[in-house]
Amino acid sequence: MNVLIFTPTYLVDGIEQLRPETEASIRALEWDGRVEWEVGWHNPHDNGPDNVLAQYQRARKIFLKGKWDLLFTVEHDMIVPPGALRLLNEALTELGAGVAYGVYVLRRSRSLNVWARAGSKVGLPLERAPGGLLEEYLRRAAVVEVGGIGFGATLFTRATLKEVDFSYDQANQWPSPDIPFARDCLRLGIVQAAHFGVICGHIDTDGSVLWPKEYEMTDVRVKILVTFEHEGTKYRGGSVVALGSAQAREWQDQGRLRIIGALETPRVKITHVPELPRRRSAKKRPKADDDGG
Repeated sequence: MNVLIFTPTYLVDGIEQLRPETEASIRALEWDGRVEWEVGWHNPHDNGPDNVLAQYQRARKIFLKGKWDLLFTVEHDMIVPPGALRLLNEALTELGAGVAYGVYVLRRSRSLNVWARAGSKVGLPLERAPGGLLEEYLRRAAVVEVGGIGFGATLFTRATLKEVDFSYDQANQWPSPDIPFARDCLRLGIVQAAHFGVICGHIDTDGSVLWPKEYEMTDVRVKILVTFEHEGTKYRGGSVVALGSAQAREWQDQGRLRIIGALETPRVKITHVPELPRRRSAKKRPKADDDGG
C-alpha cells in the first residue's frame, strides 16, 4: 500500500518550525510500499489555530486527488518510532478501524492524546478511566478502540477521509479539527483505534521532549516523573508545571493533593536516517502563532 505522510508547519521569526528530530524520525519509518512526504506550508490566515484547520483540509484534498491508500499525519514537533506506520496499519486491520492514533502527551494538558470512548461521546483522557486501564494498555502495547483525539501521529484510511472532512469545532468555538473529527467518526460508526505500542515523543516549546514512558507520564523538560494523590485517588502523570500551579499549591495546603514520588526519565536518540522522497508544497509563509497542541 502507498502512503502519503503529511506534516503541517510554518515559520516563526523566519525560522522553520519543523523539528530536525521530527524529520529524522519520519525518515527512519519502516514501510514496504511507496511513501511520499508532504511538508505543508499552506497558512492563509493570520493566526495559528485557523491555519491548523486549513492545513488539514488541504492535506485531505491532496490525498483524495492522489492514488495513496493511507494518509499518515505527523505534526512538526513529534518523534515517531520506526515501526509506527506498520503498527498503526495493523491496528486498522485488527479492529476494522478507519483511523489509528499513536500515543503521546499533549503539551497543554499533559494528558495523553487518546481518550476513552463513552458511548457515542469522545469521553475523557484515559488517565482518568477507572480500573488501571492505561497501565494495562501500555504494558501490553494494546490495540484499543478509543473515542479520539489528537492528530500528532495518526493514520487514516481512504474510505474514512472520503466520508469525513476536517471541520471547525463549533461546540468549543475552536478551529482545531481533532475533536469534531472524532465526533463525526462516532456518529458515523467509524471505529477509531489507538496502538499503545506506538509511543511518540512530543517536543515542547523549550526543546525538551514529553514522553509517555512505560506506565507513567514523563516530562523530560524538568526530568521528573510524578505520582500524586488528589481527593484520595492516586494518579500517575501530571506535569511538574501543572502541579506547581496556584491551584495545586492551594490543594496541597488543604491536604487535598499529595505528591507521592518522582524519578528521572531517559532521553531518546535517533541514529538511523535513510533517504525518503520529500515533497514541498506551497510557498513558505511566516506565521508566528503556536499551535500548542
